[in-house]
Amino acid sequence: MTSLYKEYRMSELIKSEINKYDLSIRPNSFLDIFLKTSEKSSEIDLPVYIFNRSLVKEVVECASTNEYDKINYSKLIDCINKHGPELPIPIKDHIRLGILITLHRIPSERRLSLDKIIESRTEQVPTGYLSRQPLAVTIIKDEDLDKSGALLPTAIHELVHSKELEESYIGPRIETQIDIYDIIDNYIKPHNPFYSIYRGRELSKRETITELTMIHVLEDAGVGHVSLNRKVFIRMKLHRIGKIKNEIGIQYIIRESHLLSYLAAYEMYELAHTDKNMKEILKIISEIIDEELKSYVERELKKISSK
Repeated sequence: MTSLYKEYRMSELIKSEINKYDLSIRPNSFLDIFLKTSEKSSEIDLPVYIFNRSLVKEVVECASTNEYDKINYSKLIDCINKHGPELPIPIKDHIRLGILITLHRIPSERRLSLDKIIESRTEQVPTGYLSRQPLAVTIIKDEDLDKSGALLPTAIHELVHSKELEESYIGPRIETQIDIYDIIDNYIKPHNPFYSIYRGRELSKRETITELTMIHVLEDAGVGHVSLNRKVFIRMKLHRIGKIKNEIGIQYIIRESHLLSYLAAYEMYELAHTDKNMKEILKIISEIIDEELKSYVERELKKISSK
């Protein structure tokens, strides 16, 4: 039987992707230091599990009922165990929670085929997920991820989450000086029709900050162009989910709001080329991210040296 997932250490996955694309990481960059410290401390080198979206579809199909828009909640765990009995707990949680957040906002008057509902729920389960207990990252590999080559930046995005950098350090500092929602409403929305049906506060400023941090990490490592693969991936997913929205007849899908939150980071970079205010805003944000990453690296090096 073919394994349903692949297991890596985060540093192993990053090195594999670096070698795959023949990249060269700048010595003493944040990414370089992370890889070196990971070799010395397994505690900061997270396990990463990668599995296929086809597995999610099998579980959704198993737990769906013939009655319109219904999932058999009590059957969901059984379906996960049936199709992946050997799956690690973080993958099972990713699938279970990802399916549960897709169970609303489909108009009851629409009578869609069960296949269409299954496709909708399958696509809405997020690509990346951070499990806290146990601490691990899970990533869904699918056609869009393969085509875009976005595995490396996606992994680093989840790595930033795992260190709670955006939540405990970078985010709070940025929020004292910059209103991300204001940027989305007044700078990005007028330039991008994707945002037209959303109010800024329906998006996630935390995810935008995480994406900005990931971009900064790659730029600092001298491979900033790799983040553009992630942008391509986000646009692919938005296009796919947009088609699903039209077919189902709804305006709002939870996953789309997260994808747009990620995309906002790239929109800020694009606008900075033509808008002086955005250029200054992005400069402030980049300086904060840089300072907090330096502090993080210093903390990690001290921990390792004290052992």
